[in-house]
Amino acid sequence: MTPKAVEGRIKRAAVAAKAGTGPEFSAALQVASDALDALKEEYPGHPKVGLYASRIANLRKLESST
Repeated sequence: MTPKAVEGRIKRAAVAAKAGTGPEFSAALQVASDALDALKEEYPGHPKVGLYASRIANLRKLESST
């Protein structure tokens, strides 16, 4: 999984959140989380891992508040 692919999956989850679609948002968020895990395995210590993890955490907070 490339860093660009992870970023794309996070963006899809954010778009689903803005659209207010619950099941699609949850599914997109899970895909983004899995992609981040794959990135951590393939590129250990990549500088954007923290940024992506933070974005996913913020989306998870949004998911739990809705």
